[in-house]
Amino acid sequence: EKVNDKINISIVNQTGQEVFFKVRTTTLFKKIFEAYCQKLSIPIQSIRFLFDGSRINPEDSPESLNMENNDVVDALLE
Repeated sequence: EKVNDKINISIVNQTGQEVFFKVRTTTLFKKIFEAYCQKLSIPIQSIRFLFDGSRINPEDSPESLNMENNDVVDALLE
């Protein structure tokens, strides 16, 4: 098992602004969402995150969603 695999993912909002993260595939999205919202100074409740059109849960990880390097997450204002 490749536990420490890291991948690059980016989160893109509606205006096309892109934020890049290098994360372990086992990192919970909760932590990634918190980092993203902190970076942009936005309340976490105001955003929903989608991957391939499906909402990402905070307990999901890149691994659980079968994400690959350079995959893109969409950040949409609620």
